[in-house]
Amino acid sequence: MNISFRHAIPVALLLLLVPVLGIQAWLHMDSADERVGVQMAEKGRAMGAPTTVAIESSIRRGAIDGARRNLVSCRADPDLERALVVDQNGVVLTADDLALEGAPLDSVLDGDLVPVVRRAMETLTTQHARDRARAELLVALPLRMHDPDGSFFSRRTAAVVLDFDTSRTREAVRRTAAIQFAVSAAGHVAAIGLLWAWLNHALLSRVRLVVDRLRRLRRGDLRARIALRGVDEISVIGRAIDGMANSLQTKTTRLEDTEDHLRDALREQLDLVEEVRLLSRRLSRSAEHERQRIARDLHDDLGQDITAFRYLLESLRAEMGPSASENERAILTQLARTSVHMTDKVRSMLSVLRPAVLHEFGVGPALESLGDQTARITDATLEFRGDAGRLDPDIEIELYRIAQEATLNAAKHSGAHNISASFRLRGDRYELVVSDDGRGFGTDASPARSRHENWGLIGIRERARAIGAELQIESDPESGTTLRVVGPRQPIRKASASGDEPVIPQDA
Repeated sequence: MNISFRHAIPVALLLLLVPVLGIQAWLHMDSADERVGVQMAEKGRAMGAPTTVAIESSIRRGAIDGARRNLVSCRADPDLERALVVDQNGVVLTADDLALEGAPLDSVLDGDLVPVVRRAMETLTTQHARDRARAELLVALPLRMHDPDGSFFSRRTAAVVLDFDTSRTREAVRRTAAIQFAVSAAGHVAAIGLLWAWLNHALLSRVRLVVDRLRRLRRGDLRARIALRGVDEISVIGRAIDGMANSLQTKTTRLEDTEDHLRDALREQLDLVEEVRLLSRRLSRSAEHERQRIARDLHDDLGQDITAFRYLLESLRAEMGPSASENERAILTQLARTSVHMTDKVRSMLSVLRPAVLHEFGVGPALESLGDQTARITDATLEFRGDAGRLDPDIEIELYRIAQEATLNAAKHSGAHNISASFRLRGDRYELVVSDDGRGFGTDASPARSRHENWGLIGIRERARAIGAELQIESDPESGTTLRVVGPRQPIRKASASGDEPVIPQDA
């Protein structure tokens, strides 16, 4: 059976009966509480009337003990808490408890109830008051006092005070009222339950069907369909959800196809990046081998020729003897100086092309020798601090070339006067830092300089990437440039078409 939410309005009205019943219950209990007060007041008057007459008679005879016995007899009522006779001065004349005789009324009763006793004695009418917070009701009945000369009536008055505890009676009345209200409320609840059962079968089962399909859609089950018929609101919502699921399924299929294409493209890009890295590595090795070949040629050919040339000069000087002119001697001296200078230049070129100290002792000593080279070819000074220790040969040569390029760039293009380099070994990682006090990036707009620095930085990045190191460059026009290279001491290697190539982990 189709049902719209318009039919659920009676349910809402029935549910509104719950607070209404609650208000009615509160009013009922409050009226029951008022009935307790009325009943206890009437009970106090009924009990106090004969007691007052008996106490007046006892007091006229001077028999205070008789008055006390009358008060004690009132205690047969289970609700009576205390019974007193109070004179006009507010002092307990006698009571059912001897300990209270002679006590001020203020110390026996609550302060709000004391004025009730005084009004009873002033007006000679019975007064009562109730303290709901303490479940207490007080009834004050006026009492004529006899004169010492024996006259019957007197201007002096007293009062018989009956103090009742209403808690027991209140609980009994409330219990009866609660039972009556529970019977009435049970009928309403039963009616609401029957109506709820009908709505649960006719309406909420369809709502649960919609919620179940929505949960399946949230878990990714796009095949879930509601397939409700009818023109009611839930059926309309169900068909809208089915349409949304159809659209999501179509778009998801397209996204999956696109994701497959992107995954294939990414795999191709990663393969291309790996090939580029391997190519860069091979080019770097080839360049290093070419440097070593040129260094060998310089050492074996040009170096030997310069040495032979120096020996020939020495032989020529010895052959000339003292008969040679001053001009000839000056030419020979200049040629000797030129040969020495050529020897120094060849040695300098050999140290740049093939740093023997790097292969023999590692990065630390090689960077120290780099400082001497920098001082010879530039005006800058290089300060080195480092740890001793060896790394993989491929890593050592790349770190040396990075430091070499960084120091030359700093000395020649940034106007640096002081360059510092440090090499540290920290566990299974290394750190190379090169800092200068020159001009940072962006201070010189010269195209030639910009191209040179760009190519230098590109080369440094390629070398760092080739050994799996992380490169960080911090540059400021006012404070110079700091280059930091951090990487693993031993690269992981894998087989490739050209031999073993270092492969750096993804988190390196």
